[in-house]
Amino acid sequence: ILGAKELPANILPALTQGCLALSTAKVNPELIEIANKLSLAENEACFICERAFLKALKGDCTTPIAGRCTIKGEQITLVVELFARVSAETLKLSGTKNVALGQALGAELATEMLQQLPQNWQQKY
Repeated sequence: ILGAKELPANILPALTQGCLALSTAKVNPELIEIANKLSLAENEACFICERAFLKALKGDCTTPIAGRCTIKGEQITLVVELFARVSAETLKLSGTKNVALGQALGAELATEMLQQLPQNWQQKY
């Protein structure tokens, strides 16, 4: 939603949408200092959780999946939804863990989703 500071809770964006990575050919202390100022621990924790989900699902930029990771206090929550390509079917899951276990949360939700999907799910979803 153009101009919105935060998406409504019922709208799930593409996983890791809005993440920015910086890469340089050489070690550049000045650039590293700037990048560290831009990096927020909360954003990094959400990125790691969402990437763990995508990796365990073997999802990529063509997988019709959306999700949102949020942190409140010491709890990280991941909500994901997989959309069928040929119908209106969806599969939506969510989970919450301690922030330190965000990567495990992402992997566990992907495993749970895979257990609920047919073996040839990539043809349908």
